[in-house]
Amino acid sequence: MPPQYRYIADKLHQAIESLIQSNQSRAAMVEVCRELVWLEDQNLSGVLGSELAKFLAVVTAERQEGAAPEDCVEATLISLPDERIAEISSLIIGLYGTAKACEGALRPPFYIDEQRGSPADFWEHLNWGGAKENFPEDYLAFARRHLPNFPEEVLREWIVRHDFGCVFEPWAWLGIDSLSFTFQSWPLASIRTIRGNEDQNPDWFVNQADSDDWLPEEMRATGTWPTPIIVLNPENIALEILRDRHQAVDSPILLEGHRRLSILGVLPNPQSEHTVVVATVDPERLRL
Repeated sequence: MPPQYRYIADKLHQAIESLIQSNQSRAAMVEVCRELVWLEDQNLSGVLGSELAKFLAVVTAERQEGAAPEDCVEATLISLPDERIAEISSLIIGLYGTAKACEGALRPPFYIDEQRGSPADFWEHLNWGGAKENFPEDYLAFARRHLPNFPEEVLREWIVRHDFGCVFEPWAWLGIDSLSFTFQSWPLASIRTIRGNEDQNPDWFVNQADSDDWLPEEMRATGTWPTPIIVLNPENIALEILRDRHQAVDSPILLEGHRRLSILGVLPNPQSEHTVVVATVDPERLRL
């Protein structure tokens, strides 16, 4: 795998941050695309080279004989309607995702070593920063290719809606790409055994009639959560491993849904059963 992929990924990340900071303005798009034309001279092969060729074919569509590629970029983007500018943004995000995937292929195998890194390093290509927040559907499509074991709802709630540091840094050792998920209906008594970091004052969110927070209002109206929380089944994990990571050893461990669990605990009329997604590890694929 050519080492320039990492440099290209960094270059594209700078371009995306520029787009985000300028609210995807047309002027910023012109500058970004003019800068990316230089990639055409890198003679890239494989999937990244193919994606780059498609991208450049769009942004230099109005290429005129004798004109420089960067001039064609500016002429093309100035003439495009706003909806096409949004499509170009999506193309850049897709190109970035491809470069990050190639970069990820350069990562070392899973290991835990304070001097060298952690299991989360392997998943750095899923760390899109602000690009994930601004282009969630593009990120979802990218993440789906790398985590095919994830149900759509789990992918959206846990991976797309949370920062990289909230998912991969604390949980990469589970072997995220080998987790299996089941949707189950749990009685309220079982829900109350789940260990999680609950909100400091959840009853405030529930009881404030003028609160702008939609989640407590919906949960108070329905008596349950709008999307199921995700819990880890600790049965296949050795007790010493859980203790080393300061995890509970005698109850399900909450992976996602801390606010929902907290609010449910103070609802005046909760339902008797609630849907829970249970994640189960493959003990042979823990990243220790």
